[in-house]
Amino acid sequence: VLGIALFVWKAPFPLWWKAFFVFSGFSVYEYSVMARNYGISMPIMFAISIFIASRPRIYWPLAVLLFLLSQTNAGAAIMAPLYVLILLAGWRAESSRRDRIGILVCAIATLAGLGCAFATLYPPRHDMVSQSIGQVSLVDAITQAVVNPGDRYDALVHLFLPKVLSGPLATILLYGSALALLPD
Repeated sequence: VLGIALFVWKAPFPLWWKAFFVFSGFSVYEYSVMARNYGISMPIMFAISIFIASRPRIYWPLAVLLFLLSQTNAGAAIMAPLYVLILLAGWRAESSRRDRIGILVCAIATLAGLGCAFATLYPPRHDMVSQSIGQVSLVDAITQAVVNPGDRYDALVHLFLPKVLSGPLATILLYGSALALLPD
């Protein structure tokens, strides 16, 4: 409701365009029912847009909103640095020291928000997934996943085959199915 109110109140669109958005499937169903975390990020993104467009800019609520935006969902965490890039695009035009410090504070808040989001989502060492693969470095895990993905997906072909055969066969099936998707 807050996102819709901000949109209707501040969006620079004609009334008929605002009505189409307000009563569209995105705002009525997708943002409110199906993906509630997108519904949380929508008013934050609208508020960020309002603060970026306002003159003179008030940077402390903008920094707080950028921090919170990266906490809502992965898509919003990707978009948060893009808002900072919008601010950085006007770096040369912003001649006052106050504006440049405000932009830096917003960038630091966004990086802190992304760091907190990563720390929240990164599995701890006592997680079941981490225990199932053991203590493996990230580089080794990526290499193993690229070279021999069938070790983890051997359930695709394990029906009556021993583990020694099901892993390589699953690797062949995975790479074969990926190659089959390539255009002629």
